[in-house]
Amino acid sequence: MIVITDKKNCVGCAACANKCPQKCIVMREDNEGFVYPNIDKDSCISCGLCEKVCPVLNLPLHRPVENVYACYNKDRDIREKSSSGGCFSLLAEHVLIKGGYVVGAAFDSDLSVHHIMINQEKDLALLRGSKYVQSKIGNIYVNVKGALETGKEVLFSGTPCQVAGLVRFLGKEYDNLFLVDVVCHGVPSPKVYRQRLKEIREKIGEDVVSVNFRDKTLGWHNFQLVFTGLTGCVKESKQESSYMRAFLSNMSVRPSCSVCHYNDEHSSADLTIADYWGVETKFPELSDNKGVTVVLVNTIKGNRLFTQVRKNAEVWNSDFTHASKYNFAMKNVSKQNPQREEFFIRLGTEKLDALTTELLKRLIRGNTQYICAKKR
Repeated sequence: MIVITDKKNCVGCAACANKCPQKCIVMREDNEGFVYPNIDKDSCISCGLCEKVCPVLNLPLHRPVENVYACYNKDRDIREKSSSGGCFSLLAEHVLIKGGYVVGAAFDSDLSVHHIMINQEKDLALLRGSKYVQSKIGNIYVNVKGALETGKEVLFSGTPCQVAGLVRFLGKEYDNLFLVDVVCHGVPSPKVYRQRLKEIREKIGEDVVSVNFRDKTLGWHNFQLVFTGLTGCVKESKQESSYMRAFLSNMSVRPSCSVCHYNDEHSSADLTIADYWGVETKFPELSDNKGVTVVLVNTIKGNRLFTQVRKNAEVWNSDFTHASKYNFAMKNVSKQNPQREEFFIRLGTEKLDALTTELLKRLIRGNTQYICAKKR
């Protein structure tokens, strides 16, 4: 039976809930808005499957990256609509065209974020773009296994811990499964996200109908967080957005993110993708501010998939040392913000703008070092 004695030891992947034969594990939110397994002990048969599939109890081994590329989608429209260079779309389109399935994070009608499975190209836009909030897995691992058993190809995308959870859940290799994870700074709380949506609704006087965490109207380097209503919208840079400031200062992220075990060449995925920040220092021709993806090839299968789609991308050979130099989370883990506990205690009692500003100013005044720590 899964027993969580320290919340840093649960990533919320829901592999245990998906695997439980008795269906006695339910993922429930805590007071911070993060989900953890809740077990009906009377129904538990002590089979141990939940422990067997847990990616924290069974950590991935070090696996050196085989190849590193800088690339962007040749389709200008898709590149513009993507968070970075549009390479996820290349991979997804390839699988969909062959009649397969693609799984990733999407907004629901209430703008919450869940993992869904699609099999039509017209739905790919639902999965495109960053969602800076922890997505709920639901029973998607079960659905992925079902699709794989039909012989169809499946591309699963998610955070490194979500991919690790799927790998443990499946328990065996599938030649028709392609795994893609993203370099992850951490996952913000859905509760914080819901509060921000509420505050934006009050600000514009109407419901928010769409959220774009990475609007590139002002360029890739100057992306904006955009909340859009039926008639109005709110646009915030990452420097001025209280939501992004709380996220990037590690104040609103899951406890387990401060001890992440899934980066620095410990990915369970075939391919890892991310923004190639600093790409212009190695490839000056890529300084157009439109977005470039770094692709880490982790497996032979990943190399095969990327080889099949690269004809539709502009591609440059790179290396892990350079790519990780400008993308901190690729190799390192961010320390937990010392104001995090107070942030969540006061969350909901005052506006996010005032709360975030006060707590971050307190850190600056105290000259507290909290942003980062070299991993391993």
